[in-house]
Parts: sequence; structure tokens; C-alpha cells
Amino acid sequence: MNSNANKNIKDAYKVAFSAIDSKEDLEHDIKMIMYRFLSEVERISEEEGLNRKELAALIGISPSYLTQLFRGNKIINLQTIAKFQKAFNLTFEIKAVSNNAEEVFPPMNIDNICKPQFNTT
Repeated sequence: MNSNANKNIKDAYKVAFSAIDSKEDLEHDIKMIMYRFLSEVERISEEEGLNRKELAALIGISPSYLTQLFRGNKIINLQTIAKFQKAFNLTFEIKAVSNNAEEVFPPMNIDNICKPQFNTT
């Protein structure tokens, strides 16, 4: 095989695997968003003293579907989110937060961090 053919094969692999990585990254992001939401649902359910079977009945879905959501086997949809809102009589808010660490954690001044905190009075 000539070097041009090798290069074409390597390029094809890169394209194929980058598509897989992008799809896996998207699926991971989807599940992380869902888990953050379901974590809040679980917290509220515990405060209300509801087990999962009772929660499923409250929002009108099967207990097995709710279990599949919590296990990550199914992806939650907006209709189910709306059912949770109605059942809990609340509104879930969406907040955008930067993934850029500099924006999440403001830069710190090393002089202020290392300054001794002695009370001189």
C-alpha cells in the first residue's frame, strides 16, 4: 500500500471516530442535564415523603418508566417535566452558567489570599 492510501485510511478513521466522539459527548451532556433535573425531583419527592411508586402515580406515568428515567435508560421529555411541575405546584427554572472556569470562579489576587489575617487591636 502506498503512503497516499495510508493517509486516506487514517483520515477516514479520524472522521469516523470524531463523529462517534461527538455523538457520545452529546449523549453524555443530555444525560447530565437530565440527572441534574431528576436530582432536584428526587430531593423534592423526599421532602414530600413520596416514594417512586407514589411519584409515578402522582404524575401519571408507570413506575417502570420512572425507574428507567432515573437509571438513564430513557431520556426525559418536556411533557414529563411539565407533569412534575404541575404535581409539585412549582416552576423549574433554567439558569445558564458558563463552562469557562475563569467566568465561574473569578480570578483571585494572590496578595489577598496570602495576606496574614491578624487582628492588631
